[in-house]
Amino acid sequence: MGTYFMKLLRMSALALLLLTATAFAEPKKVVIFYSSIGMGHKSAAEAIQKNLVAKDPTVVVELKNIRDFMPKWRASLDEWLFWTVVKKAPDRFDQMFNSKMDQGRARFQFVDGLTKNYSQEQMIEYLEQQKPTHILTTHYGSTEALIRLRKAGHYKNTPVGWLHTDYFTGYFPRISQNIDMTFLGIDALENEWAKHGLDSSKVATTGLPINPQIFESFDQESFMNEKGLKPDVKTVVLMSGGEGVGNFPLIVESIVKRIGNEPLQLVTICGKNEEHFKALTEMKAKLPSNIDLRVLGFTKNDEVIKYIKSSNLYITKSGGLSPTEGFAINKPIVLLDVYGGHERHNANLFENLGLAVVNRDQNTIGRDVVALLNNPEKQKSMLEKQAEFKAKYNMDKITDFVLTRETSAQADSKAVGVENGIAVKNFDKALSSMDRDFPADVEIILSYGKSDLQKRFKGDTNPFGHLAIKIDGTVYTLNGRATPGVEPELVHKTQLATYLYSVERFVTNMEHTDAFGNSYARDNISIKVQGVTQEQKEKMKEYIAQVDERFVKEGIGYNKKTFNCADLVKNILERGGLVTGAKPRSPTFPLDVLTDYKNLFEGDARFKTEMVHYQYVPNSENFYKPLRFPLSPYQGLRTVKALVKPESLDPFERLIGKRVAVGMDNNVYYDNVSNYSAAENKDALEKTHAAQDSRLKFFENYEKMLDTLDGHIKQFKFDSEQIQKDLQIISKEYTVTEMSDVINNSINAKTFPDADKRERAVKLQAGFAEWERLQTTYQKKMDEYIKNEMDYLIIGTQTLIKVLFEEMKVTFPNEKLVEVAAALKSAEGAYKTYIANRENIGVPLDGVNRTFPFRKFFGEAKTVIDAYNQLTGRQVTSQAEVVTWKTKAKRMFSFATALGKMSPQVVKLVFAVFGKDRSSEGKTPLSTGISETFKSLARAFGVTTKVAGVEGLQELVKANPLGTKTVNIIAPNHSHPIYDAILMASLNLPHHLLVMATDQIVPGKIGNRMDTNKSIVTVGRGSDLPIQKIIAELERGVSNNIMIYPEGSIASGLYDTRPAREKFAHGLVRQLVERGYKVNIVPVSYKNASRFLNENSISEFFKRSASGDKYGAGTVLEATVSPAIPTEVVDAIVKSGKYNLLNTYLRQHWLAELGTMPNTMNGLLRSQDLIKKFNEQFGINIRNLKANINSCMGFYSK
Repeated sequence: MGTYFMKLLRMSALALLLLTATAFAEPKKVVIFYSSIGMGHKSAAEAIQKNLVAKDPTVVVELKNIRDFMPKWRASLDEWLFWTVVKKAPDRFDQMFNSKMDQGRARFQFVDGLTKNYSQEQMIEYLEQQKPTHILTTHYGSTEALIRLRKAGHYKNTPVGWLHTDYFTGYFPRISQNIDMTFLGIDALENEWAKHGLDSSKVATTGLPINPQIFESFDQESFMNEKGLKPDVKTVVLMSGGEGVGNFPLIVESIVKRIGNEPLQLVTICGKNEEHFKALTEMKAKLPSNIDLRVLGFTKNDEVIKYIKSSNLYITKSGGLSPTEGFAINKPIVLLDVYGGHERHNANLFENLGLAVVNRDQNTIGRDVVALLNNPEKQKSMLEKQAEFKAKYNMDKITDFVLTRETSAQADSKAVGVENGIAVKNFDKALSSMDRDFPADVEIILSYGKSDLQKRFKGDTNPFGHLAIKIDGTVYTLNGRATPGVEPELVHKTQLATYLYSVERFVTNMEHTDAFGNSYARDNISIKVQGVTQEQKEKMKEYIAQVDERFVKEGIGYNKKTFNCADLVKNILERGGLVTGAKPRSPTFPLDVLTDYKNLFEGDARFKTEMVHYQYVPNSENFYKPLRFPLSPYQGLRTVKALVKPESLDPFERLIGKRVAVGMDNNVYYDNVSNYSAAENKDALEKTHAAQDSRLKFFENYEKMLDTLDGHIKQFKFDSEQIQKDLQIISKEYTVTEMSDVINNSINAKTFPDADKRERAVKLQAGFAEWERLQTTYQKKMDEYIKNEMDYLIIGTQTLIKVLFEEMKVTFPNEKLVEVAAALKSAEGAYKTYIANRENIGVPLDGVNRTFPFRKFFGEAKTVIDAYNQLTGRQVTSQAEVVTWKTKAKRMFSFATALGKMSPQVVKLVFAVFGKDRSSEGKTPLSTGISETFKSLARAFGVTTKVAGVEGLQELVKANPLGTKTVNIIAPNHSHPIYDAILMASLNLPHHLLVMATDQIVPGKIGNRMDTNKSIVTVGRGSDLPIQKIIAELERGVSNNIMIYPEGSIASGLYDTRPAREKFAHGLVRQLVERGYKVNIVPVSYKNASRFLNENSISEFFKRSASGDKYGAGTVLEATVSPAIPTEVVDAIVKSGKYNLLNTYLRQHWLAELGTMPNTMNGLLRSQDLIKKFNEQFGINIRNLKANINSCMGFYSK
């Protein structure tokens, strides 16, 4: 009993002691830094705070916005600029983001390049006040700021953990190498971090912390009733962060178009975006009755969650937190890829994991939304994947880091990096990993300069660096302080790990950070070489043995001018038969030897090389401090640049393929930089390839569909020829009112009292309606086809030229790339303009905003591609090219002669423009002068024409002389500015009015002057004035023939046509008919005038003619003049109010003729011919974009 009592007493005492200790223990205090750019970082910080306090109520948590440590004006401006670029220039943001990631990967000394936006003094002052036991961050900028503090000696013993709130790698493993713990959102990223030497002791997958309310249940039906929503109607919620990123009105419009008549509740949460709120509010009243649009402004997060939970589908941006919350709620999700950058990487990952559908074009989001809403199987699969994703959330790992990771004890009394001090850790593992990736026979190691004062030419300094060589596993370096009788050898031999990281002395008279521990005083770069034979290596070792023997026997040693470390390495390599042939220098400098041998090895196919960076230890407390890139007086420009701009990277530093870095935790990490960019870009490139393949298949399918439609039209009675004949007959038999009734399907006993005529009218209407349906469908499909064809070319080429330029940037100096960079910038501008206007086919300013930028893009793209070919040696000057140049010189002379022949007619034209306007005398001298000028141009450049059906046009003109109230409108398609004008001139129209867009052809002042001439009608200025001018000239009796291009501007360069402009039928033709004019519309098809892409312009015509291309000479232009659309039919269409029918009818004539060309399908290049033509023009196979890009990706592994 006594024994039991004593045990009980002892246990009670122990429990009391533990309780007392707990009661008096210092509570944990955590500072969590977040960034107010975007709400996700703060939301994550708040979720961590809730979880910590729930686990341990004694924990004190302080949340702090890292942006508080910026000047207020800077913080405001910075945030404004960020969101402005994101919303207004998303492509630019994507470029900036990718550039930052590339810089982070390539940054030579990582810590020195970290963000300096935040005041270190203010951060230290704040942390001194808070005295945290632990620091957490939810934004990488905060983490980088803390790393800088640690480098300056602050908070090295305070555990720092970082929550990565996105789902991509970037350069972020380098951040993790300098802190205590990194928490990732998904386990797939752990593998990426592991590649950089970071294991489970430094990295954990936790998922992203989210609002606990997400996991709470609520009464969905009551909530929806409270908000006036119907639980039985499909509901879509659109929300993309507090800023409302994306184009909400466009998204809503796209969904409404696609949903059809199905009832839909659409809840849009605009956040702080007042523009969206206003636009959607105005749109609301115009929507069809089946759409219930709710427009909300800033909404509390708790209520947002309830809306999402009540929905059938959730649309949001691809940030870190928004999708994560959606996955946790378990809803079908469509993610917006709006501004690229980190969100694009997130979106690609989520799509690959089957967690969401990604929309990359807001114009088509309706298709994605409706497809997902109507696909239960895809929804089921998506929700299952989301459930798996959600099951991996584990916030306890963050909590455990705070509750179990203790603040480090006081720092060791020994210093890092000094002799007999503290050495870095894990270097053997890092070096072994590198050797596994790239085993080398020989490695030449250049150590940077070092100085006690960190000055190149003051104090104990060496600005020229040191050179060593590693053969197989041994490093050989000259001991400049070796003394015979003390040291056994002049050439010190050691292991790479010792050479770089040892703090223990192994040789009496050699300086620490020369023979051992180099990385504690400086950076080292090397070139690793494969392909050196065993015999060569043995000869090198024989030479080293001979040097040591002479040292012992003869007392030879270091001599600054004749036998220094660089001489030793050079002699070793030469003894192995590796001779550079470089001019002898005295003294020899380390940089020159490395440069000469780098050129030798890289210029010989027998060898493979890799550049390595062994990073200076940032925590080092060594007497010596690092200098920047080594100098050599023999490399003047390089040395001057290193002295004047020491922060700039040397070309060698840009070519680093392997990096052995040291973190602030004194661990050594290996980074395979060669695979950094390739791995990071692989997914994005695959997406581009997939999109290209999809587009190719898409328009190949359209080809088949159009062929089928074309077949239906030809099999149907009312094909292009038959409809013409029938209409000719009908126009004589039926009145205009009767034909109008047929068109409008107003056929009854009142409109057609005669039963026989009524019966024929019904049949006629059925046939006419079928023809209209087929043509409308056909032309609509064609327009969709041409958009996809244009997208296919421009998106693929844009991807390609960006990759080519990145390769050139790595390989060539900036001064060689000035013109290429300008061309790329111009191409990107044209690309953006086209993408923004790609849907506006056939509308006003279609040319300026869509087709012109499209053609311009390919002109600039060709400049980039040609520059790449030239710089990379793919085009080598040869005797054949010399012959070509001579031929071109002759053609240039011919070109000048041709211009001379044109001079008399050009002079006449100038007088017509600037002289007295004689149109008041009943003449049209300017339009006639223009036609004569182009006839002269055709003769001068050897262009001839062949026009079928022109006799019918001439008869029509004769039959309707001046004075009759009949107007002949000649309406060709618009393929090429020069060739179209030549064909127009060949029609020999008398006293005609010419409708033209002078702004797009001639300089402004000349255009303005031509605008004052009565025989020229200028268009493209966005008003009805041209129509009024035409009518005024007709009424003056000057002309009754009008040459007009109903398409508006020139085509895109894909042998395409576009719908006639609405103002042609609805404006010009309607007003003429209403004024009592009889209108003959004569369709003219310019069949082969178009040229490919960027060739389809005035400047290209003269440039190519001058350069010697057979752009004009020998060309035979073909055209077909169709019979006029009967005036009665025109009247009937106008009377019916179906003006677009007239445009459809007109375009059908163009298409019927263009479809007879051998390599086109109704005006479009067939896909195979398109790809072949593109290959000829640009030297790349656009269909195999993947191969083209991969062939350019070699620079990522250089």
